[in-house]
Amino acid sequence: MSEPMKQIRNIWISGLLDPSKVRMTERYWLYTGDLEQMEEARKQVLKSEKYYESFVKQESWKSTRRDLNLKEGDSHSHCKWIYNPTSDSIPADVTFFNWRKHYKMSVIDTPACVDFTPEVDNALRAFDAAVLVLSGVDGVQDQSIAVDKQMVTYQLPRLVFIDNLDHKGANLWEVVNQARSKLQHHSAAMQVPIGLEYNFKGLVDLVQLKAYFFHGSNGEKVVVGEVPGYMDALVSGKRRELIKTVSEVDDKLAEAFGGDKPISAADLEEAVRRTTIARKFIPVFMGSAFKYKVPVELP
Repeated sequence: MSEPMKQIRNIWISGLLDPSKVRMTERYWLYTGDLEQMEEARKQVLKSEKYYESFVKQESWKSTRRDLNLKEGDSHSHCKWIYNPTSDSIPADVTFFNWRKHYKMSVIDTPACVDFTPEVDNALRAFDAAVLVLSGVDGVQDQSIAVDKQMVTYQLPRLVFIDNLDHKGANLWEVVNQARSKLQHHSAAMQVPIGLEYNFKGLVDLVQLKAYFFHGSNGEKVVVGEVPGYMDALVSGKRRELIKTVSEVDDKLAEAFGGDKPISAADLEEAVRRTTIARKFIPVFMGSAFKYKVPVELP
């Protein structure tokens, strides 16, 4: 790898017992131009769920792999799931993409099942940061708590991605509150969704105050526009909440927040970056990995 070390970022995405991280990684390949057309992975998602269920039932790994017709490369970024019968383990896998011409992003894919905690612990030593994926429907689960504890143990700067906003019963703000109460996160939303469940159409960036609309069958076309007028009050309130939460752990932003001048996007972005790296603040992003509707600015 020819890139200087300072341009390389090793990222861990985990938290749900489903292949959401696969979809998220492929979406960023599409954003960067490394992938021209999205993989159709719906069948692979179902295979993955059955694969984990078979492990819980202690069925044969080899027969399960054969019966489900699992093979390496079913999606561009999927963990290769190579079972080692001598150690009852599955090793981590690494995929790469370039981001904004400045960074080489390495996404390290580890088995999501809690039964592979030793494999995850071994891989954690290589991470620079982590993304904790929570379900917008089910909220904070036992798996979420276990993974978050691992991130804390290894002192990883992290952010939260709330998935499944397109699903029936999605309750975004309840999940945000659960992350604060059950995981003790000092966090705030970085975005506001434009619609929920079947009406989920896009996201409003609370830092830049821009709206991102997802178009196309797979949300592959992202259109940047103005914030819908009917959302002005909600967006204003959530942006103020974001600024207040960050200012509680950042003196520089707190000083600006107490003044008469409005907080600029640049000042807020820098404060979020400082406090996230210092592990004092956890930004919350959102979307639908299954529908490839994920934030452009997540990395």
